[in-house]
Amino acid sequence: MTGIINGVPDAKLKAAEKVLRQALKDDPLDRGIISRIYETAESKRCDKLMPVPEAMLGDLTIGLHSGYIEYHSRRHTFTDWAANDASRFRSETRRAQSIFASVILDQLFTASNINTKTN
Repeated sequence: MTGIINGVPDAKLKAAEKVLRQALKDDPLDRGIISRIYETAESKRCDKLMPVPEAMLGDLTIGLHSGYIEYHSRRHTFTDWAANDASRFRSETRRAQSIFASVILDQLFTASNINTKTN
């Protein structure tokens, strides 16, 4: 990263990178999105969404859906994202995960093919 960001000492950049990498390790984007899909489905009372154990995935034939989601957060400097144990970054990734989960559910499970619980 040296030379990419002017005016920021190399040690500060390396420390920021370490903090951001740890934040992604603590809450990986993909697993966070999956968790939030289940949370959102539960809140919408969807009953057709069921978890599939990873060991079974090799035996499944899945029709894939292709789509595009664009997400923009507010701009911050690299070191601002990393400040305070990456609190801003962690908050923004949780927000993005929730938005992605809602969009994925909306696109894959339209009102015509979702069974909702009535009790």
